Amino acid sequence: MSNINFFRIMVGIATPYLAPTSRPTDFRYGLTVGKPVLECETSRLMNVTIYSDKDPTQLLPANGDTVYTTATGNNYLANGNYALSTTSRTGNPTSVITITGGAGLITAATLCLV
Repeated sequence: MSNINFFRIMVGIATPYLAPTSRPTDFRYGLTVGKPVLECETSRLMNVTIYSDKDPTQLLPANGDTVYTTATGNNYLANGNYALSTTSRTGNPTSVITITGGAGLITAATLCLV
């Protein structure tokens, strides 16, 4: 088999997940929360790790990003509103995201003034 044909075969192989060490992490409150506009003022324990496909230069996942419960990316975060932080801590969230559609897709993101 020539190198060109081998390359063509290898390019067609699907790699569904990023390596666990390459997926950005943030933290969330352990349950869903109420309306995003009200949640920025509510202190919560944000200690559940989440993983996303966000641009690594972003602080937090944003509208259009996908959020996962595992580093391998094979479990989506369920639909709902979630209070997020860039660090594991107790306090007001850094942002509140809304996930709809069942595939971990963020359909709305509200930044909180911390």
